[in-house]
Amino acid sequence: EQFLHSRRYLNMRIRLLNDSILSVKISNEIKLETIHQGFLLTINRRKELLEQIKELNKQCQILHEKNEAIKENNQNRLHLNSKLEKNYQQQITDQQNKQIEWRQKIESLQEET
Repeated sequence: EQFLHSRRYLNMRIRLLNDSILSVKISNEIKLETIHQGFLLTINRRKELLEQIKELNKQCQILHEKNEAIKENNQNRLHLNSKLEKNYQQQITDQQNKQIEWRQKIESLQEET
């Protein structure tokens, strides 16, 4: 019991406790640094992903605008084609009517002769 209370023993115990405290502090600092680095990696990865999302949104907007322009162009072509078709149909009808008229005139002339 005398040894347990001796100054030398107490100093050794204090030194061991201080070493243990230092080990725990270093371990905690390493853990904290590891967590901090992981957090920074997560933040940087999130920033990269947000930039990629912005870029993809820009590309989507460009594609959407091109698509709208193509749709409008197609509508204009359909409208033009419809007008052309009506015009051609009218020309065909007019030509057919002229043919009928000429045929009738020819027949009329043939009957007179």
